[in-house]
Amino acid sequence: MSTTNFSSRWICAFGVAIVVVAIGGGCAPRHDAPIGSTRQLGPPANNQQEDSITSPPERNAGAEEPWVAKTDQQWRDQLTPLQYEVTRQKGTERPFANQYWDSKTEGVYHCVGCELPLFHSDQKYKSGTGWPSFWAPLNKTSVREEVDDTLFARRTEVLCSRCGAHLGHVFDDGPQPTGQRYCMNSAAMKLQPDADTAPSPAQPNGASNGASNGASNGAPADVPQR
Repeated sequence: MSTTNFSSRWICAFGVAIVVVAIGGGCAPRHDAPIGSTRQLGPPANNQQEDSITSPPERNAGAEEPWVAKTDQQWRDQLTPLQYEVTRQKGTERPFANQYWDSKTEGVYHCVGCELPLFHSDQKYKSGTGWPSFWAPLNKTSVREEVDDTLFARRTEVLCSRCGAHLGHVFDDGPQPTGQRYCMNSAAMKLQPDADTAPSPAQPNGASNGASNGASNGAPADVPQR
C-alpha cells in the first residue's frame, strides 16, 4: 500500500469520527461534548404527509391522560421553529445556550406541546452538561422511553407520554438515588413557577417533598445543587 493511499484512508476515517462527534446530538454521555443540533429547519419533505395524525404508541402502564393527536401542520402552527425542531423532528439545542440549563426557579416543567407535567425543580441538579438535567421524572407515567439507535450509538430517548414530543435522552450516569440523568431540551418544556397547585413529585424512599435527607430543595444531600 502506498503512503498516499494510507494517508487518504486515515484522513477519511478521522473525518468520519469528527462528524459523528459533531452531530452526536445534545444530551450525550458527559465525556462526549456535542455541539448541538445540525437539523435544518424548513418545510417537510415531499413524501411527508402533513395532514396525517400519528396513532398513539404503546404507553406506560397507568397512563390516564388522553393521547393528544395533531397533524404536522397543527404542530407547526402551535410551536416556535425551535420548539418544532426539537419536539417533532428530534432536534437538540446547543449546550449552555438554552433557557433552563442553569435555572434555579422552583416549579414544575410542563411539556411545551400538551402541558403535561413532566419534571419538578426538586429533581433538577447541576450536571455540568449545559442542558437541564433531572435525576427522575415527576412520575413514571409522565414520560416514556424508546431505544434510539441513531448516530452509531444506542441511547434511550425520552418522550412525552401524552403527545409523543421528543424531550431528550436518559443516561445511567446520574446521581443517587436513581443513578439516572434525564438530559432534557429546554425548548421541549415550559416552566410553571411557584406551582402551588401542581402535583408534588415522588420522593425517593418515601421521603416527603423538601425533606429528603435534609436537603433544602427536596433532593438527596449528595445530589449536586442546581
